[in-house]
Amino acid sequence: RSERMGIDTSLQHRAVGQLLIVLGACVFALVNGFIKILMTAGVSKWALLAMRGNVTMLINIILTFGMRGVGGVKRLLLGLPEPTTDHEQAEKNALLPGVAIFARGICGAVSATLLIWVYERFMAFSDSFAIFLGLNTIWSNVLAAVVLKEQVQLATIVGGIVCVVGIFLVAQPAFIFGHADPNSTYLRPSALGLGLLLIASLFCSVNVLFTRSLNGRSPQTLLHGYMSVLGTEGLIVIIFFHGSRIFPSTPIGWAYTAMIIVLGQAGQYFSASGFKYENLSVGSVLANMEMGFACLIDYFMLHEPISYISMAGTVIIFIGGAMVAFSARKAIQAEAKYSSLPSSDPQDLDDAPLSLGSRFSSPSPNIRTPSPDGSSDSSDKSSSSPQKKAPY
Repeated sequence: RSERMGIDTSLQHRAVGQLLIVLGACVFALVNGFIKILMTAGVSKWALLAMRGNVTMLINIILTFGMRGVGGVKRLLLGLPEPTTDHEQAEKNALLPGVAIFARGICGAVSATLLIWVYERFMAFSDSFAIFLGLNTIWSNVLAAVVLKEQVQLATIVGGIVCVVGIFLVAQPAFIFGHADPNSTYLRPSALGLGLLLIASLFCSVNVLFTRSLNGRSPQTLLHGYMSVLGTEGLIVIIFFHGSRIFPSTPIGWAYTAMIIVLGQAGQYFSASGFKYENLSVGSVLANMEMGFACLIDYFMLHEPISYISMAGTVIIFIGGAMVAFSARKAIQAEAKYSSLPSSDPQDLDDAPLSLGSRFSSPSPNIRTPSPDGSSDSSDKSSSSPQKKAPY
């Protein structure tokens, strides 16, 4: 019964993590919708970035002080983990110092800056964003397998490919689908732009890798490290590099800015909390559902026209996400079933989860050893001391 309760708890935690990651993707899509409204009205992205980062950081400190007191604020500012009685978790927390939360923030800021640079100078936004998300999915699964030693399920890879196909259908990059306006100054993807996207997607994946690895830190602590870097970057660009300083000029513009700050904070909370329970390989694919939510928000909130191809792409993205979530659940159940077997029966291995690192070995044959009187002992050594071999 205790094993059954452990399995159920693991399933519940993974389900909660998946739900939080999907909620984070939905909130981020809504934030991007408000950002699009403000930028269409002429608001500077760097001014918006500086406001969002610094105001969010201040609100985060105030909320942390109200909920956790001075000790919570100290852990927040120094990037320290939360107190725990779990010795294994405490050992993991000790592996990464407090500056790791700022390293995570730097990775996220570098990724966002390179992406902005690419679509402003080297290629169209639809092209760059579709390629960026596709590369990010690949990098995340590679890092999950190599760095975190996750057993990346074959179904996760297939679901990720399905999501990437849906992303390209939603974005409809011009280098694949052609450009609707022949008189436009369309920037075709260049080698330099593709190289920068490769680097930007890698930094984004490392940012999520930090999120998964720093699961002993609170979401508020992770948010502080990220927003402090973003806010500082925005101020540096405005002050020293003469970035545009156009702020919202209407009450509705400031209301949208407030929504961006509040929702952005909530999205970071959801995402950071979700990766406490879900693997990087699965969570990175589910995070791609942001593109599907963005398409729906553009249609229902911004009243932008949507093509049948984009609608089909949105459905495909959600199908890919559902495939990955369902396969993760089945993998846990199959692993639990296999671990409860009394011996490694080949017939039962068919139900074990298939992954990139799967190794299915047949049971050892009976070993005959000579006895002192010269006869042979036909007893099965594996049956006298059964050893369970995991399928991965």
